[in-house]
Amino acid sequence: ASDDLINYAVEKGWCKSRQNFRFNESYSDFLYTTFSDCRKRRRRSMELLSAQKGHIAVHNIMNILRDHGDGGKFRPDRGVAGATICMHAGFGPIRGSQTVGSMVSHLHAEHPVHFVTGTAAPCTGIFKPLWIDAPLPDMGPTPGGRYDEKSLFWRHELLHRRLLDNLSQLSSLASQRDILEATFIADALRLAADDLQTRQSFSKRCFEQAQSLERQWLSSALKSPNGARSILHKIAWNKWNKEASIPGFGDDYEK
Repeated sequence: ASDDLINYAVEKGWCKSRQNFRFNESYSDFLYTTFSDCRKRRRRSMELLSAQKGHIAVHNIMNILRDHGDGGKFRPDRGVAGATICMHAGFGPIRGSQTVGSMVSHLHAEHPVHFVTGTAAPCTGIFKPLWIDAPLPDMGPTPGGRYDEKSLFWRHELLHRRLLDNLSQLSSLASQRDILEATFIADALRLAADDLQTRQSFSKRCFEQAQSLERQWLSSALKSPNGARSILHKIAWNKWNKEASIPGFGDDYEK
């Protein structure tokens, strides 16, 4: 922690003295803490981690980051409050937040490997390997607030936002995703001590393979009928799609 973490809280009157300092009490805002439902997310994270105690591996953490809660009955259009680990935005100010990127790091003492989606919603994305000393694969320009075909993040949003209409399609995609990621993980950990060029080339191939599979998913999703969504969820996403100038909005996207 910062050297003056406790003293600053005392000076601000967030706690009476160093002796009674509690970080979560001093640095937590009641409204944000309550309505963000972060305690629920933390509790769920700890439950899932505890269940894997002694067997934590890269793929376990990826699965946890994709969790939508217990019971398998998650629908992103249901409710105006609440939060899941893999967070999907909904109607209203309380449900306005969303997961916009995920990373899992295998912290080997000498040869760490990092796996990133580079895209929103890990449940619809694919984790790809990276190394700190290797240049990033081409992901296009840094994404802004409007759709950009050259940006990896925005190209994935076409798929992500389409699947929000029918998240049940995820079950058919998950097996393909998991098989590809298992290959990425095994090979990345095996190559972790190899030379820079080998690792850089491998990372580039992984990104290309992931994008190819996501293009297949998008093509399939566009041919599938939309599922039933709540009117409030439609209102929220119609607004965000217009603001981002999502291609096809108002015609092909909505059909």
